[in-house]
Amino acid sequence: MKILLKNLGLFLVLVMLIIGFQSCEKEQINPKTNSTSELFGIEKDISQQSSKIRNIFAKTLASALENQKLRAYLKDKYEKLEEKDREFLYAEFYKDKVGNVPLHELLASYADKGVDPDFFLALPTNDPLLTIDFPDVSTFTIGTWNLNVVPDVANYLGSSTATRGYNSKGQVLEFTADDIPSKVTLIVKTSEKSIVLNTKTWTTLDGSPLSDILPTKSPKDICDELLAQIIQLEVIIELADEFGVEPSPNIIIEYEILYDLYLEFCFPDTNGGDPCDEKCDRDCVEADETMFKFKLGGAFGGAKELFKAFDCGWFEKYADFRYIVVFEDAQGNPALPNPLMFSGGSHKKSDILNCSWGNCEGIWITRNQRIWKDWDLDEIADVMYYNWIEIDGTQVTVEFEAGVSATLKFKVKVGKLEVSFEPEISLGVSWELECNDIFQLGNGPVFYCDDADNLGTLYDTGDFQYYVGHKE
Repeated sequence: MKILLKNLGLFLVLVMLIIGFQSCEKEQINPKTNSTSELFGIEKDISQQSSKIRNIFAKTLASALENQKLRAYLKDKYEKLEEKDREFLYAEFYKDKVGNVPLHELLASYADKGVDPDFFLALPTNDPLLTIDFPDVSTFTIGTWNLNVVPDVANYLGSSTATRGYNSKGQVLEFTADDIPSKVTLIVKTSEKSIVLNTKTWTTLDGSPLSDILPTKSPKDICDELLAQIIQLEVIIELADEFGVEPSPNIIIEYEILYDLYLEFCFPDTNGGDPCDEKCDRDCVEADETMFKFKLGGAFGGAKELFKAFDCGWFEKYADFRYIVVFEDAQGNPALPNPLMFSGGSHKKSDILNCSWGNCEGIWITRNQRIWKDWDLDEIADVMYYNWIEIDGTQVTVEFEAGVSATLKFKVKVGKLEVSFEPEISLGVSWELECNDIFQLGNGPVFYCDDADNLGTLYDTGDFQYYVGHKE
């Protein structure tokens, strides 16, 4: 159902006085002096000022959960969203009635003294990707949540293995990624699946154009059909500034929906095809180059260890896989087009790893994703080099970097974090200290004359496996 929040603009009129949670001093936050991207930039690690906003929300939510009607409302909503694998985005539901009161008014009635009541009404504009998540854990589930139990609330601010939260009495709680609570606990955090788009400029909140976050050869590949389809979607959330005077151009959309639309309506094709000389499978059939499926773990296991290397514990529900295809000629030099980034999908962690009696096996994830139409050696390259990563944060960009010695390099950026890759180098930050924003899962070449029929060839990096071939 299309959610129309209100046709109001981007002018922010939210002046509030908040009580600091770590001291007795009062602090004032006035978003009028900050742009939305500065104060509420949707990065994996949100700003210091924005963290105060999240603290207010998390503490208020924890207090409001004393209300039986709110608990019943959230459980019912979670059950319905779970069926569609969707998140509870506050911007989508803040006007829902809980009893006879809109959710934002109910929360305002539980806020600390000094918090402006309009704070909760303005949040969809100020922090559009704020979610109230029910974690995917083994100690409690939506179905087993006894409504007599008042949940605690964790306030997850980014790539960290520890975070704070609150109980309904306002007491500060400490949570760690590896220590799953036994009591029902909700998580306030940034959406793992959605992005914000400006439908006038077709850019994200940080100004990135669509061509930076989709597998395009150039900005011209963003076709008019895609833009028209986005506007017509029933699953977008049209944002509104409750205190503005003009309609807002901003919408929220799940990245995977945007990505699939692009592949359907805009994804660039090549022409031609070599005549069949029976040397290689790809010579004999004009077919779509396809990545069929992938999984964690290699021929000798390693799925559990690889999972631990990028896992942020129970704070995050989804693992988001991307693969960057880099083109090389027969001599290993960069070839056109520039690297293209594809999505392996956002998957619940329980759907990618099967563990029993201490042993864990990766679960095959089927994608059947078209990479190119008819691999033509005369037009692109001899080798397609696949680089697999797992990322935290929905907005990712990739940029080609030509070295002076023609060394093949590219950059991947998540929020403010930017990492340069070379195909033969595996990168990643020590997961014992902080869970990664970008983690390289494995990489390897796909050669033109590899077997391509049926599921094609199984490629094994040692810790990661995937099938690539062609599909008629």
